[in-house]
Amino acid sequence: NSKSGVNLIRKSARLASIYNSKWYVLYVQTPKESPENIEASEQRHLMNNFNLAAELEADVARIKGRSVPEAIVQFAKEKEVGTIVLGKPNIGFLEQLARNNILKDLIRLTRNLTIDILIISNHE
Repeated sequence: NSKSGVNLIRKSARLASIYNSKWYVLYVQTPKESPENIEASEQRHLMNNFNLAAELEADVARIKGRSVPEAIVQFAKEKEVGTIVLGKPNIGFLEQLARNNILKDLIRLTRNLTIDILIISNHE
């Protein structure tokens, strides 16, 4: 939801400030999320999040990909990102592990890379 996106962006900005590092906000647009397939309200939330991230000095990137985890890892390798920050899912840990999900795929795809994955709460 939009509030959790805002909280995630703000927390990521604080982390980047603490580590004095460049940071990115990445949106991976899958074929099912093309502009004609998502609600105008969702597009507005997305643009508001991009604007907030830019105000907080993030480099905002919007890329297309079929696999969100693969696109994230490819982007991280290209930009030499050391840490990927994700919002904590709103489902239980065991349910999360049972599902085919982004986190599980990111862990698999970064297994042999020097990229850390940090999961933070979406709440303030």
